Amino acid sequence: MRTGQHLRFDTRRPHEDAGRTGTAARCRHRHGYLGAESGSDQVLEMIDKGVTNAQNIEAVQKIEESGIKSSVTFISGLGGREMWEEHAVMTGKAISAMQPTYVGLLTLLLEPGAPMRDDVMSGKFQTAAARGSSCGDITAS
Repeated sequence: MRTGQHLRFDTRRPHEDAGRTGTAARCRHRHGYLGAESGSDQVLEMIDKGVTNAQNIEAVQKIEESGIKSSVTFISGLGGREMWEEHAVMTGKAISAMQPTYVGLLTLLLEPGAPMRDDVMSGKFQTAAARGSSCGDITAS
């Protein structure tokens, strides 16, 4: 499943310091958004993300160093039953290394037609909820 990497800038606010030069001055009110998904290279490879944890860390550090606020999202449960600890620990380490302005933790929800949903339905991927949790189903109807 390829989730991709994107960076989006919020340019809706007017530039208060339009007369100043430099990236930070021009981008003071902008935010860079990055869907890192996980800090684990194993999980990123499993979902065919197309980038490594080191690349995500470097991207966020460059965004922050330029004076742009970063907002990074990760997906809870993406490691499944088999890699839940790897996903959780490495994601925590990635957040510490990145030092983003904002962090969001999203919940794994698999829509019909998503390749990973097919893996859940076939038993190839076991969700963390499969450990006996009463959290419920992560597949959308």
